[in-house]
Amino acid sequence: AAQEKHADALQTVRRALEAGPPPGPSAAAERRGAQQQAGMALLGLELYEEAGLAFEGIIEEDEDALEAWAALGVCMNALGQPDAALACQRQVIRVKMRRDVRD
Repeated sequence: AAQEKHADALQTVRRALEAGPPPGPSAAAERRGAQQQAGMALLGLELYEEAGLAFEGIIEEDEDALEAWAALGVCMNALGQPDAALACQRQVIRVKMRRDVRD
C-alpha cells in the first residue's frame, strides 16, 4: 500500500514537472519543489540512485536547498557510501548556520 502511494505520487509529480510551472518569478522555486517531491517519492520506492539524481539537480540550482542535502545524504547512506552521506550532513549543518546568521 505504501509503495503504491509513492508510485502514484511520483506519477503525479512527473506529470507536473512535464507541464512545468506557470511563468513568473516563483517558477524556479516551484519546479524545485516538485523535483523535491519526486525525489521523496523515489526515496519511498527505495530507488536511491534516481532519487539522488533528483536531489542533486535541486542542489545544482540552489546550494542552500537544505531538504535536498539531507535527503541526498539518506540516498548516499542507502547506496553504501557513508563518506558521501557524511559530506551531505556536513553541508546541512553549513546551510543551517548560514540561515541562522541571516535571521
